[in-house]
Amino acid sequence: MSRPVGPSGLGVPVPPGGPGVCATCHGPARDGRRECWCCRAVAAALGHGPGPSPVVPVALCRTGDRLHSVLRGYKDAPAVAARRHFARGLGVHLAGFLSAHGACIAKAAGSHWDSVAVVPSSARNPGARCRLSPPHPLAEVLGSIPHLSGLASVEISRGPGSVDHLAPAAKAFEVAGEAAGRRVLLVDDTWVTGARMQSAAAALVEGGAQVVAMVVAGRAVGSVDPASVPALERWWRWAEARGRRVGEVARGPCCMANCARERPG
Repeated sequence: MSRPVGPSGLGVPVPPGGPGVCATCHGPARDGRRECWCCRAVAAALGHGPGPSPVVPVALCRTGDRLHSVLRGYKDAPAVAARRHFARGLGVHLAGFLSAHGACIAKAAGSHWDSVAVVPSSARNPGARCRLSPPHPLAEVLGSIPHLSGLASVEISRGPGSVDHLAPAAKAFEVAGEAAGRRVLLVDDTWVTGARMQSAAAALVEGGAQVVAMVVAGRAVGSVDPASVPALERWWRWAEARGRRVGEVARGPCCMANCARERPG
């Protein structure tokens, strides 16, 4: 069973980068490299190495677990009441973590943020030509979080490029002139390969903003299905065991090294 990381009772604590853990996304890095294969592929497609902005997953999740259900349900549940229920749970999940660990994220990044931006949702109609994204339900969730209240919002819209699972694009998103000079906390609900979030970060940088950090509510790792990839299942069990050793400290350990220092052996 997944160990709760905070008051939301969702997910498994995220390990800091190190042997077996990607230094960028904090997922499994199984080939002995500093970054996992997905992060290397995304960085290569964007034409640069991993960016300087730390990626900060709040918790690990798997397809079919409680956190994954919240991350899907707050925007895709068929009933309005269900979407609101999941949105409240997501708000608690993010608020508790940022309250406890906002300072260490800023310390690791070398700067605090004055603005917040949300990675746009995937287009429901891939053939649609309109670049304007509909309001993202995550923006409403962030508006309820005290740690982010009063911050300016930087809007990200769809650009002429396209982005897919392992195919990021620097022109997939665009920002207006309001982004210039802003220190932005970029937020998304789920990280699988990072292609969308890294593409959104590239758009912010192109628009003159500094992406201080990228916070993601759930770092997806495999599935609860017993037939899931054995290597991912082993890594997940290791992460669960590590979480039990570290224990719950200040609403759960953070993947930043100054919060939790254990590494896989």
